[in-house]
Amino acid sequence: MSKATKFAEKRHGKKAESIAKDKERLGALIGEAREKLNKEEVKGRMGEAYETLLAFLRLMKAYVKGDYRSVGIGTIVTIVIAILYFLNPLDLIPDFLFAVGLLDDVSVIMWAGKKLVNEIDEFRNWEKSQGQESET
Repeated sequence: MSKATKFAEKRHGKKAESIAKDKERLGALIGEAREKLNKEEVKGRMGEAYETLLAFLRLMKAYVKGDYRSVGIGTIVTIVIAILYFLNPLDLIPDFLFAVGLLDDVSVIMWAGKKLVNEIDEFRNWEKSQGQESET
């Protein structure tokens, strides 16, 4: 586990647990993350983490709406930790450092993606069965 992921869990773990149990707060978090993710200066520097984060947001949206419930609260908490870290501009490597500012964010998102690979694969299969895989 990297320094950034340890920091993310320690700093955002309790808050993530609280948010994961509140659909309204989850919805607001999804909106904030989409807003930041849609900025060109962010989108272009995310690499593979961009698609992972999009999958996280789609999963959470389906969870909040009650469409997809085949996911445990621990999965939602892990996703929320990664999103909170992504949204925090003053984390281990501040986001305003153009060339490297998102590197730690990407590492935390990819850590969560690897940790949740089975859950994300199951969700993507569910999306395909629903004809929703391109919805973001």
